[in-house]
Amino acid sequence: MIETGIVKEVFENKAKISIQKHSACKKCGVCKYDAESKTLTAEAVNNIGAKEGDEVEVAMDFDVLMSASLIAYIIPLIMFIVGCAVGFYLISPANPIMSFIIGLIFITITYFIIKMFDRRGKFKKKYSMRITKIISSGQ
Repeated sequence: MIETGIVKEVFENKAKISIQKHSACKKCGVCKYDAESKTLTAEAVNNIGAKEGDEVEVAMDFDVLMSASLIAYIIPLIMFIVGCAVGFYLISPANPIMSFIIGLIFITITYFIIKMFDRRGKFKKKYSMRITKIISSGQ
């Protein structure tokens, strides 16, 4: 995935970049997604010396993007199905509503675990974007 954006802030070897929003990436977790704003704020590795105001190209490898999608979508979906199966076969076979509720509980727990790992920085290094090219200088 290659996007273009404007460098808003530079610190150490990283930069905060403002990128035009796309609906496909709003829940992957790599960027800070604001529903009211038309832009995303992403943190990217800045090994090429981009400065504030520069228009840059940022990239994330396809396999990393697919892995992030797996964490954000597929694992919670699998846990929802497992929760529904546990609810139906082990807890209450006569009550399908109860199996649905158990599925919702499983998916909620899964999202809390993913969020906990995210806050501890377990995904930070692998799922970070990197600045690949300075398109135009802001100064």
